[in-house]
Amino acid sequence: MKVLIGAFGSYGDVLPLIALAEEFVARGYEVVFYANPIFQSKISDTKIQFIPVGSQKEYFELFNESYENNPVNSFKHIAKELNKLSPVYYDLMKKDTLFSDTIVIHNSLLFAARLLSETENIPCVTVHLAPSVFRSDIDPARLVPKWIDKTSPQIIKRLSWWMLDTFFYEPNFTYPLNDFRKKLGLSKVKNIFQSWIHEADLVIGLFPKWFAPPQKDWPTNLVLCGFPLFDQAQGYQVPTALTRFLDDELPVVVFSAGTATAKANEFFSTSVEVCQRLGIKGILLSPFQEHIPHDLPENVIYISYVPFSLLLPQVNIFVHHGGIGSLSQALQSGVAQIIRPIAYDQFDNSDKTVKLGVAKEILPANYTTKNLKKTITELLQDHMIRQTCQEMRSKLLNNDAIKITCDTIEQKFFDQ
Repeated sequence: MKVLIGAFGSYGDVLPLIALAEEFVARGYEVVFYANPIFQSKISDTKIQFIPVGSQKEYFELFNESYENNPVNSFKHIAKELNKLSPVYYDLMKKDTLFSDTIVIHNSLLFAARLLSETENIPCVTVHLAPSVFRSDIDPARLVPKWIDKTSPQIIKRLSWWMLDTFFYEPNFTYPLNDFRKKLGLSKVKNIFQSWIHEADLVIGLFPKWFAPPQKDWPTNLVLCGFPLFDQAQGYQVPTALTRFLDDELPVVVFSAGTATAKANEFFSTSVEVCQRLGIKGILLSPFQEHIPHDLPENVIYISYVPFSLLLPQVNIFVHHGGIGSLSQALQSGVAQIIRPIAYDQFDNSDKTVKLGVAKEILPANYTTKNLKKTITELLQDHMIRQTCQEMRSKLLNNDAIKITCDTIEQKFFDQ
């Protein structure tokens, strides 16, 4: 059996699918992985055939625009890149199709895999990493800073969904998708984020029920498998400078803008200033060194990368963008969080994490020295939130989402 895995997005989007690829190889399957070449070095198993899509330059250009106060433009930017790459993914994946001996797996927005499933009549698995992709009138996901919620009147909910579909999803996603479908001889689809996006043979949610309880109007073919918690920590050597930096009793706060933005200069500058004013230690974590302030004070260091599972258990607070991978690693580590959501699924992720009692939110426009100083001080003094963090950590002690996901796929398609 051949397993084709298509992945698009940032590290948080792609790493969970790399984990699936490595698990399938360990089970004896032939695996082909399609993604931007920047991720080739992240695949440790040489048995996985890696097919590059696009270039590293295109990856950095994709995340080099700053839309911190405009989540709509952020998503438009992603849509434009996806529309450009979909035919490339489709053609490359089609070359490796063996019809009855092939299955295709993809993350939420990589529609090329769904199209391949339709044209070649092969099984398809859609993997959703975050709950915001599931539309609900019962408990709507928070898609922007201010959005409908479960208390909103039904007529307002329906009007909001209609406006979102008509003025955003259709011009940015549906129309380009239907243009490509026409070239492939496929019929048009509509309201793709209402139902079509979930109409694969199997839909996997890589988050637990206690984080986002399934609603009655969610897809019936959905299987929740838990957080993937894959950060490739095995064999990683923590830098000596970082180990020494952590070796005292001063509070430590980690600051990360995520890997889907290369313009966070102001975020890091504000963070450094607050560390100085509070007399605490700060760790600036980013793959983009160009947005790190020069001449950092002694109580702040810069690290380009370190697996969260090795770092977060040793710190007091984790300040991040609200990516599902970052927040789940923080939950596993039992560390308090400050979430600064910018776009995509981050507002909903933040909302759900704050409701768990382990985090506070600061929107980008409010990420000032005064607000950050106040929030960090509150968290450092809050004994209840530390206790709740440990309770959440206990929920993830025996997490095995990747194996559960592969078991689910095998039982659905291979054990027949």
